[in-house]
Amino acid sequence: MAEGFLRLELQRRGIDGIRIESSGLSVWEGSAATSEAVEALTEYGLDISGHGARRLTRDMAEQADLIVAMSAEHRQGVSRLVPSAAGRTFTIKELVYLLESFPAEAVQGSPAQQLKASVDAATAVRDDAPELELLDEDIADPLGLGIESFRATAWEIEGLSRRLADGLFPGVGRAAVTEEGGARRSRSPEGGVR
Repeated sequence: MAEGFLRLELQRRGIDGIRIESSGLSVWEGSAATSEAVEALTEYGLDISGHGARRLTRDMAEQADLIVAMSAEHRQGVSRLVPSAAGRTFTIKELVYLLESFPAEAVQGSPAQQLKASVDAATAVRDDAPELELLDEDIADPLGLGIESFRATAWEIEGLSRRLADGLFPGVGRAAVTEEGGARRSRSPEGGVR
């Protein structure tokens, strides 16, 4: 679900060149998204029916500029798997909190350069102020709980994904959104079409 929402948020901002890939520490390789997850995201106009689960590998973690976990346990698992990736591995709630509390500066250059600068800024804040630990970093796992739980999780991830994109790419406005939730082309306040 997070992959679908993050892709949508980058698309709404006209941000290209950032690869988003979902993977897990304990997954059945190739398994499809649950029907409840597919249904919950369909309500947002997103189609994840073609998703196939992938296990996070050492190579994937080493190459990633940012690893966003849904729980503190997952973040710790990534750090155990690839200690060198610990500095760029966050829970989604942790990263949103850091970027909203201590905003990254906009940099001139590509979206990849902005992403790196924002991740470096969040890492520096976390390293300099370990007391900023959050009490609740986890997204509730709705697996086995029915469609309403999936809808609640989708709602939470959608909001966090929007805030995460705002924090990672400061100054890049969102496209106007229709009442149905889909993106449409519009003029940004700064001029140009997003």
